[in-house]
Amino acid sequence: ESALQRELDVLTARRAEAATVVPAAMLAEYEQLRPAFGGAAVVRLVGNRCEGCPLAMPAMEVDRIRKAPPGLEHCDECGRMVLH
Repeated sequence: ESALQRELDVLTARRAEAATVVPAAMLAEYEQLRPAFGGAAVVRLVGNRCEGCPLAMPAMEVDRIRKAPPGLEHCDECGRMVLH
């Protein structure tokens, strides 16, 4: 149990350190979405769908996301943040 707690403490510290480079508004939105999606609030765009959706995204939506500046957009189907 103590070994697991040490590992959890290390991971918690690494997460906190990584979060320092994320803009505050984006981090707040992520924290708000995370419980609803079981921790998978940010997903990748793969082909014509976000990895959080069981359905294909409309072609215009995929095109909009791909043409946006690199970063995070939102999937109109599921509401997750889509990394592209």
